[in-house]
This record gives sequence, C-alpha cells and structure tokens, in this order.
Amino acid sequence: MQHPQTKLWQIWMMMDGPCTFIVAYGDPVKAQSDLEAISSASRKGGTDAQIAALYRQVQSQADGEPKQLLYEKMLYLNLL
Repeated sequence: MQHPQTKLWQIWMMMDGPCTFIVAYGDPVKAQSDLEAISSASRKGGTDAQIAALYRQVQSQADGEPKQLLYEKMLYLNLL
C-alpha cells in the first residue's frame, strides 16, 4: 500500500496481533517482489533464523522508514 503522506510503498503484516509496518520503498515493483518473498517464506514454514535474515535483507534495501497509517485508513482496510 502506498502511504498517503510519504508516497512510499509499504509492506505490512498482521500475525496474531496488530498490524506491523515492516519496510517502505519508492518502487512498487520492488515492494511487491519483497512482499512475495516474505509471504512465500512464511507459507513454507521457514525457521526463525531464515525469517530474521529475510527481514534484515528487505530492511537493508528500503528507501525509507515505514510510517503508521491514519486511523481512518486502518479502519477502512480492517487492520484494527
């Protein structure tokens, strides 16, 4: 999703808890590619070490810090 203020494409996840914003990119293709890599690793049951390494990898390639979405947007997306 593109953040309305920063215009960066953000990857976020919800896993047994609140929405966590992971990383932000200027390039939507790169964001989608990394989102698919994270989703694939999660579905395949990667080890904690593998997931942590992937997390560090995508963060090292980020174009900026992810930012919280506005409350109204979170409600619209059913993230609350």
